Amino acid sequence: MLTSWRRTTLRASETANARNQLTAALGGVRGQDVETAAKNADLNQAANANNLNSQLQQNELAEKQRQALIDAQLKALGIGTQASSSILNAGAANANADNKQKGGILDTVGNLL
Repeated sequence: MLTSWRRTTLRASETANARNQLTAALGGVRGQDVETAAKNADLNQAANANNLNSQLQQNELAEKQRQALIDAQLKALGIGTQASSSILNAGAANANADNKQKGGILDTVGNLL
């Protein structure tokens, strides 16, 4: 038969073993929680980096589009300026031709008189 002291010692030993096992289990769970949190943080940082890269690419494309529109507008203005210049030059050439024609008619009339 177990004595009271022996039972108390056995009970204390079992309690200590159970406490140690619980501490080990909780430590393992805590380690897993820390590991999971670190992996989640890594995933969040990677997602944020991808979002920033995507935003940079969108901004770059938008800037290229703005540059293309500005270039097209400047070229259109250049073409418009060239067309206006050509119209003015053609008007001056027509005026010179009219003046020459009128001058020729006046010369002819002057010679007849």
